[in-house]
Amino acid sequence: MIIIMGRAGTGKTSLVNELVSRGYEKIKTCTTRPIRVGEEDGVDYFFLTDEQFQKYAQNNYFAEIKRYETTEGVWWYGTPKVDLLGSDEKSVIILTPDGVRSIKPLLDSNNVKYTVVLLGAKASVIKRRMIQRGDEMDEIIRRIRADDEDFEDCEELVNLTLSNAEDHGIPALADELEERLYGTCN
Repeated sequence: MIIIMGRAGTGKTSLVNELVSRGYEKIKTCTTRPIRVGEEDGVDYFFLTDEQFQKYAQNNYFAEIKRYETTEGVWWYGTPKVDLLGSDEKSVIILTPDGVRSIKPLLDSNNVKYTVVLLGAKASVIKRRMIQRGDEMDEIIRRIRADDEDFEDCEELVNLTLSNAEDHGIPALADELEERLYGTCN
């Protein structure tokens, strides 16, 4: 399994979508946040009501749960255990550093092989991308500050680091990832 970590606006979703177009399977997380323009329920995430999410959480359905205090209210994210345990080298998921820390014991105790990839980008590029996708300025500022805290001391989790430079392009980034993981690219 490939676990993609990165701050908001680094291109995680774009990279995962490119990998899916190459035959990888996205492990979808559940969330209570509002659906964005262009997203589809069951494709990008499983969008749940707060009540649905809490019911799943009470039934120990998730391997990890993350709560965000946003400018629009509280948003929850969770990763289904069954999807992690059924993953293989062609599975890919986006997680936060806390998410990785939370699922590591489950993966390790079940001998699930995984590689954690940290995706980075310049702060100016991140801010521009967040504006382009329609994020409100208050939410952009909140996300940047939260990421500063969330990504502190996450280096011990990372197996591979990639930079999503402005001129790099997502297909080239996916090529680089596959080359570094497997010694080949599609």
